[in-house]
Amino acid sequence: MFEAVSAAINGMPVGSLSDEELLEAIVAVQRTVNQLHGLQLRCVMEFAQDRSAPAEPSVPGGETARYGDISEFAAAEIAVALGLTRRGGDRLLSTAYALEQLPRTAVALGRGEVDLRRVQVLIDGIYDLPEQARHAVEAHVLPDAAAQTVPQLAAAVRRAALRYARSTVAERQATIHDERAVWTEHRGDGCSRFIAEGPTHDVLRIATAVHSVARTLDPGSGQVEQRRFDALNQLADTILDDPNLPKTRFGAPGLVLLADVAALARLRDAQHTEPEVESEATADAVAAGPLAELLGDGAILDGLARQLLAAPHTTVIPADPTARWTCEHTGGYRISDKLARHLAGVHRYCTFPGCRIPANLCDWDHVTPWPDGPTCACNIIPQCRFHHRLKTHTRWQVTLHPDRRVEWTAPTGHTHIIYPADDEAA
Repeated sequence: MFEAVSAAINGMPVGSLSDEELLEAIVAVQRTVNQLHGLQLRCVMEFAQDRSAPAEPSVPGGETARYGDISEFAAAEIAVALGLTRRGGDRLLSTAYALEQLPRTAVALGRGEVDLRRVQVLIDGIYDLPEQARHAVEAHVLPDAAAQTVPQLAAAVRRAALRYARSTVAERQATIHDERAVWTEHRGDGCSRFIAEGPTHDVLRIATAVHSVARTLDPGSGQVEQRRFDALNQLADTILDDPNLPKTRFGAPGLVLLADVAALARLRDAQHTEPEVESEATADAVAAGPLAELLGDGAILDGLARQLLAAPHTTVIPADPTARWTCEHTGGYRISDKLARHLAGVHRYCTFPGCRIPANLCDWDHVTPWPDGPTCACNIIPQCRFHHRLKTHTRWQVTLHPDRRVEWTAPTGHTHIIYPADDEAA
C-alpha cells in the first residue's frame, strides 16, 4: 500500500500541470495527507492500548495511567520512533485517544475532509465535556470546519461549548490553574521562544507587568515588542542578582557555558587583546577549532561566547574531550561537584533519545540502582525526572558502555544509541 502511494506521488508530472491543475493537485495531496494522519492516529491508539498502567502508582513516583488505562510512558516509544520531543509524542497520543471519543471527526479525517490541525482545535475545545454535550458540539461545528480558518473554528467551538455545556466550561476554568506551565522552544538557529501557559487572567497580569517595565525604557532602544523583551531581561537580571537564591548543581543560577579547554583558552586570550575585524582566514581558523556551547541551546560563535564569559550569571564548565575519569567508587548516593562538572561536559543533555533537557536540570541517575551500583562515572548518567521515572518503572533498559555510549532498548526490542557530547545523536 505504502509503496503504491509513494510511487504515485513521486511519479506525478508536476512540471507539466497548468495552474488550475496544480491547485487541484495541492488540494488532492492535502486530502491524502489528512487520510494518512487518520491512519497514523489509529495505529497510535492500537499500539498504546498494549501499554496499560494502574490509575495510581504501585510505588511512590511509579507509573500511572493518563488516557484511560494507557501508561503515561506509552508516548515515549512513539516519540522516539518518530524523532519527536516528549511533548510532541504526547500530543500525538492524546489526539489519538480523544479521536476515539469523536466518531464523526474520525470519519471526516479518514476521508480527508478536515486536517489534523482542525481536529486538534476541536479536541482541545470539547475533550472534557460530558458525552452528550461533546457530540452536540461536534455535530454543530464539524460541517463548517473545513471552510473556516483555524482561529474561526476555535471561536466556533468555544461558542458551541458555552451553549451546550456552560457548567462544564465553568468547571474547566477552575482546573486550568493546575495545568499551568512554562517551557522553552528552540528554533535551532540561536533564536528561541519562552512560553507561559495558564489561566488567562494570570497571563494578562504577567503581560501587563512586562509592558509596564517596558514603558520605563528608552523609546529609542527599539520597538515596543523589543522593549518588552528587554524588560523581561531586566527582570531576570534583578532576580538573578539576589544572593539568597538557591544554588544549582553548578553553582549560582544562570547560564551554563561548556567550552573545550582549547576553545576556552582561545576565548580568554581574545578578551585581553584589542578587537580586530575578523578576516576570512581568522574565521576559517576559528571554525576549524572547537566551539563553546551554551547549555540548553548548542554551539555558539566566539563573539557571543566572549560576551557570556564577561557577563554576570554565567557558569563555565571546561570540557576536555581527552580526559578520562578514573573509577572512584564512593559509598554515598550523591555525586561530587567535580564529577557533576565532568559528566556535564560529556553528556550535556538528558541521555534519553531525543530529550533536550540540559544536564544541569537533570537528575544524576545510577544506571544500576544504588546501592547495588556504585556512585561513580562508570554508573552515572543525566536523566530528566520524567525519563528517570520511565527507566525505573517500565521495561525500557539502559546500558552505559565504557566509551560513554548510552544504549536504550525499548519494550519492543528496538535499540537507540546516544553518543557522548554529540548534538546530532542527543
